[in-house]
Amino acid sequence: MYQFYYKFSSIYLEILIEEIQSSFFICKINFVSKPKEDRINKNNQLIKFINKINDYFDAYFYDKKTISPPKYIVYGTPFQKNVWNTLTEIPFGSTISYQELGILAGYDANYSRAVGNACNKNPIPIIIPCHRVVGKNHQLFGFAGGIEIKKWLLEHECCKI
Repeated sequence: MYQFYYKFSSIYLEILIEEIQSSFFICKINFVSKPKEDRINKNNQLIKFINKINDYFDAYFYDKKTISPPKYIVYGTPFQKNVWNTLTEIPFGSTISYQELGILAGYDANYSRAVGNACNKNPIPIIIPCHRVVGKNHQLFGFAGGIEIKKWLLEHECCKI
């Protein structure tokens, strides 16, 4: 497992990278208040992968757009993976409710709490944009980085909140 940090303004992302059969995948992103030391080796393939990650976040934070994300791998239940996959369909600058997300994922409207729990377990926020999910009346609910970062991300994307 490799670890490095991406910084934009006062936001630090701790990014964990897993190597599987000589390929690299993002497996976890955490919001942290200050970085520790990077844990990477000088492997050229790893450095190229980290550069792709930096390009992705530079496009998101500086250019306010999304590009194809670097390869990632997520571990979860089939339900969680379905919700996370559906989250990737929410366009930059848009929000939907937990209930709408559940319906879009193929579940009954009553699944909003379960959908919220799946969002809460999302291992790679921003790439899987769980911050774009809000309450019915655009209320902001939990987020791994805290409500203030969720609000900042939505404002950054020019979302109505």
